[in-house]
Amino acid sequence: MLTWSSYTLSGSPQLCAFCRHPFPAIEGRREAFHSRTAGGYFCDAECAQRFIEATAEHPERRAA
Repeated sequence: MLTWSSYTLSGSPQLCAFCRHPFPAIEGRREAFHSRTAGGYFCDAECAQRFIEATAEHPERRAA
């Protein structure tokens, strides 16, 4: 499941867990997709899906 979040508190993730690019700024806020399946924050749904596919064979590589 993917949700859109404006979670940018101090110490929060600032980079996509897959492509390592900064989250996009929308109306002056950093926003990210959160994937419960992958357990991380991503710049978009496509990166989240690619992360899931890339780690399917090695689930221990997923962020906790």
